[in-house]
Amino acid sequence: MQPYWISTSLMCSEGIWCFQCNSQHDPSCAHLQPNDTTSPFYRQCRDDDQSEKHKGPKEFFCRKIVQKIFDRDGLERVVRRCGWVPHPRLECYQFKNVGHEDTVCQCFTDACNSAHRSIAGKSTVIAVSLLSAALALRSLN
Repeated sequence: MQPYWISTSLMCSEGIWCFQCNSQHDPSCAHLQPNDTTSPFYRQCRDDDQSEKHKGPKEFFCRKIVQKIFDRDGLERVVRRCGWVPHPRLECYQFKNVGHEDTVCQCFTDACNSAHRSIAGKSTVIAVSLLSAALALRSLN
């Protein structure tokens, strides 16, 4: 009779890993290499990384915020961190406050907040839509 080796593995649930840094405190945060999991900024999201006002279980995701600060000659600051309240519909969005404009992108896989993401402006979306419509009409003729 042959011996059987049975191996079992315990499934353990680990949270998402994100880059967590601020270029105000460490300028190298602004220019991370995509998916560089050896970076000291690459850390697991934990409950102690967040505000006390949001208690209870959270589903973390990664976030990257690019701030353009107008009164400092357009200084650009990058903040990478864990999030727990996602935007319900948009992967990336922009908003303006007094003195600065923020572009916020959210993603849901390990190390996803290292790379650059861009938001197409309204004019780009309109131009692409018009071009697509024109090409569709042309193909019908």
